[in-house]
Amino acid sequence: FYNTALIYSHFWPELLKLQLDWWPRFARDGAIQGKELVHDMGLNLKATGTPYRMPVEENCNYLLLMNEYLTVTGDADYVRKQYPHLKQFADFLISCDTNDDGFPEEGAYNTLERHLPNPLDGEGVTYLAIKMYSALQAMLGFADLLGDAEMAAECSEINSRILKTLD
Repeated sequence: FYNTALIYSHFWPELLKLQLDWWPRFARDGAIQGKELVHDMGLNLKATGTPYRMPVEENCNYLLLMNEYLTVTGDADYVRKQYPHLKQFADFLISCDTNDDGFPEEGAYNTLERHLPNPLDGEGVTYLAIKMYSALQAMLGFADLLGDAEMAAECSEINSRILKTLD
């Protein structure tokens, strides 16, 4: 769904908003802090959650989709309404960097590994680090928009670590 959202959101942003409304209902407490999102809201036409746990990837997806929604609609009131969720999802991402290199070490199982016979659980995966960087850049924009200097500084700090590690 998130892969095609960048296209259909320009023609039907209300559909993206529906997903952004529903997805947080399936959030779980994060292992360290914040909230983690499930991979899908359900299977076989039943919205009961799924067994897949890819929280770094999915929290990033939510922040990126919210950024897409804001870019397309300019609906800052909706971002303000959803900001408590956005902050919890960003807090979770920040907490997943347990060795201060900016890359997520926790919750890093991801789409690219899902079908491997021996998944690596994503530690040190550049794909996730770049996705996390992008999502936290979006969060930094939300924090600036709403005057949350502390969250903006946290996002900026971890993104500096990601860039340093990538370099």
